[in-house]
Amino acid sequence: APRIAAHVGQLVDQVVDGAGLTVSALSIVSPAELGLQLDDWNATDAPVSFGSVPELVEWRAECSPNAVAFECEADATTLTYSEWLRAGRSLASRLHEAGVGRGAVVGLYSDRGCSLPIGVLGIQLAGAAYLALEPSLPAARLAFMIEDSGASAIVVASGLQTSSRFEALSNELARSEAVSSQNRA
Repeated sequence: APRIAAHVGQLVDQVVDGAGLTVSALSIVSPAELGLQLDDWNATDAPVSFGSVPELVEWRAECSPNAVAFECEADATTLTYSEWLRAGRSLASRLHEAGVGRGAVVGLYSDRGCSLPIGVLGIQLAGAAYLALEPSLPAARLAFMIEDSGASAIVVASGLQTSSRFEALSNELARSEAVSSQNRA
């Protein structure tokens, strides 16, 4: 109750002292309490004992290679850390062969099955950033995201290459590229 009373008092003081203030400019929190909330309560810095996600996966695969990394209900698959790392390294190798490297953006067209964490890990191991491409989004939106990000490659989860949604995305990308080529000419 004392805290609520202090908040009401804070509002009353602002209304009395601040003629012409809009309601949106009023605050129930005093500057001292705001500092407490933002600085003191939010002081959650903690040392991190690992670097990147790929480094953590590599460490776990070394320490406990047969431990379950994740289970995918969608396709009833379980992957251990060593299997996840092996699949990620395989994808990273294929991306390197395709010319993808550090600083590149790679689209990841995947549903929420086991292919998603494998794709994310493989793209990061290749040194690239991943762009999540949700198959349920409209093809025109996905094409815009790909073009806007400057993605140099797209990883497509197995099973989605033949889907009608991926075919629509491929057609939209081809149309978008044709329009871009005409605009450059």
